[in-house]
Amino acid sequence: MPTISSGKILVSGANGFVSLWVVEYLLKKGYSVRGTVRSANKGKHLRELFKSHGDKLEIVEVADISKEGAFDKAVEGVDAVLHLASPFTDKVSSAEELIRPAVDGTVSILKSAKKNSTTLKRVVITSSMASVMDLHPVPSNFTEADWNTHSPAEVKKSGLGAGPIHVYLTSKTLAEKAAWDYYNSIKGTVSWDLVAILPGMIFGPMLGAVNSPDDLNYSMGVFFKSLLSSTSEATTQEVVFTPLGGWVDVRDVAESHVLALSTAEVKDERILIVAGSIFPQNIVVEGQKIKPEIPNRFGSEVPASPKQFDVSKSKKVFPGFTYKTLHQTTADCIQDFVSKKLWPL
Repeated sequence: MPTISSGKILVSGANGFVSLWVVEYLLKKGYSVRGTVRSANKGKHLRELFKSHGDKLEIVEVADISKEGAFDKAVEGVDAVLHLASPFTDKVSSAEELIRPAVDGTVSILKSAKKNSTTLKRVVITSSMASVMDLHPVPSNFTEADWNTHSPAEVKKSGLGAGPIHVYLTSKTLAEKAAWDYYNSIKGTVSWDLVAILPGMIFGPMLGAVNSPDDLNYSMGVFFKSLLSSTSEATTQEVVFTPLGGWVDVRDVAESHVLALSTAEVKDERILIVAGSIFPQNIVVEGQKIKPEIPNRFGSEVPASPKQFDVSKSKKVFPGFTYKTLHQTTADCIQDFVSKKLWPL
């Protein structure tokens, strides 16, 4: 049961919303980081953002994460792998266009880890609450023992016709399942173990370059639009009170990844990282407390979400770990929007 409190950590997709915070936390903790990006251009902001850390940050290109052998060189000489790279887009012509890269990218990095690293002690994959949460309209309290069987069944039956949310949930579920299946098939023959972090929808301030609302990633786009939702006459109460499932602050997700390196007890575990359940209206309510000029046509009463998450394991295995409140996250997001001149519109 390794603990990794120093050394070189490979972070895949290092220029992403979550990954940038992971790199930030790793460097501040004294780790060296090797970050993968899909092109040299995507590494420019990364180099500039962390230039004060000098040669503690190394950037390598992995153009196609789903290609077998793509990470062979990247994993050489590292002490741990944090695999965060995963595609998300609704601009696909088939469900497989989203699902296959997510599955193949995850298995690819594990195969590279098996072949090429003699120093490796742990691989941490970023999965999602999507792999435990179903969309059945019934109250549920999800734990790490659950698997989402609903979305894969819908996608198998209807393909893209199942809807983009089902397709995305399926991609995360099948990618994590593939990781555990592959790991369990080689367990005992490798020097490393596996951990899966399962965050909710991720909100928080952004370290990446964002010049307009169109540059926001999916989850921050949801957050931004939620703050604006009650200003639009086209927004219905049904939309505002549509449950988003669980949520979590990006900085808590980053911290959980770093803690997963140095905590022996998380070996071979899935860990839900969810601060709570949420409706878009919850974001509006908190936003109005910070900026009273934000209109709220639907009032402050928000029903309890039917989708709940038991995160007792995260608090047990990571002593002292606490979740940021929605109020704190909302305040920091609004400040970030203002500083990036995204707000007011």
